Amino acid sequence: CFVARDRTPPKELTDAVDRIMPMLRFFRLGDGSMARFNGAGPTPTDALATVRAYDDIEGAPVRSAANSGYVRVEAGSTLILCDLGPPPVTSLTREAHAGFLSFEMSSGDAPIIINCGVPTPEFEEWRLFSRTTPAHSTLSLEEDSLAEFEVATEDGEPEADATLIGPLNPQGAFSDQGEGGNLRIKGSHDGYVERYGVSHARQILIAPDGNLISSEDKLSTRGLKSPEGLIAGSYAVRFHLHPSVKAQTMGDGMSAVLLLRNGETWRLSANAEEMTIEESVLLADPRGPQVTSQIVLSGMMGEAREVRIVWNLEKTGEEAAPNPLVDPNDTPDIRSNNS
Repeated sequence: CFVARDRTPPKELTDAVDRIMPMLRFFRLGDGSMARFNGAGPTPTDALATVRAYDDIEGAPVRSAANSGYVRVEAGSTLILCDLGPPPVTSLTREAHAGFLSFEMSSGDAPIIINCGVPTPEFEEWRLFSRTTPAHSTLSLEEDSLAEFEVATEDGEPEADATLIGPLNPQGAFSDQGEGGNLRIKGSHDGYVERYGVSHARQILIAPDGNLISSEDKLSTRGLKSPEGLIAGSYAVRFHLHPSVKAQTMGDGMSAVLLLRNGETWRLSANAEEMTIEESVLLADPRGPQVTSQIVLSGMMGEAREVRIVWNLEKTGEEAAPNPLVDPNDTPDIRSNNS
């Protein structure tokens, strides 16, 4: 309206625009949609295109959003966005999600891994679920969230805008091993320690060409137990898939082939006790919740003091035989098996 009236916008407004533009570039995936973290709903593509038309700089997105803790990694045509941010103060968590260490991923213009996102207002019944850890592409214990939702109702169920407490002691880091080297995302939290006596650490190692992601989710007791003396039972590592991705498990039971809408084929392999393809839902869609699928790596921790779930995402041919798992701890300088 300032431009239409030939008036100079106030400095506060232009400064805000200058801060917003880099973040819009930062959170855009390869298909142009915005990543679904902490309250992000459907991408208003028309409005986004209008706003981006005023981006005079059009610079490359930064790799790290220091104030929020998010990390953006690009290698070849592969793009990964990961939530490494600490929680806000408790009074500001009514919209926050328990999605620490979750990630989204695209290859070229094809989305692959997503979070469920937030539904439009007319589907408010999905709102609380959208904030839970199982609605994100990360690990959860006992189908529980890594942070606790404050219960303020008599029936013991939290409300959709319940205050979120945690995660506890969140740690996150990103490292670049230089020209031609790997890119490593690492994070950990103690959100499950008080209830289950277990901490969670995740690392994601991306090859320079982006064709191999070697990763680990580690559960450790560190001699800790919950006040009830319990040790966590079941775990689930979820990879929510964009509706355009077609997934099929392989005969070995420990790998799945992902067919992308741009014709690429990726393979997810893991050492978990079980890999299944289950129903999921994309909530961040203007048409309402859309049925999609998720790959779930599951197992039991039992009496073990440490469980390491190693998983790889690799760009490959549809008929290619599975490659041996690449452990991110053993590979300071990995290269794609296809390079």
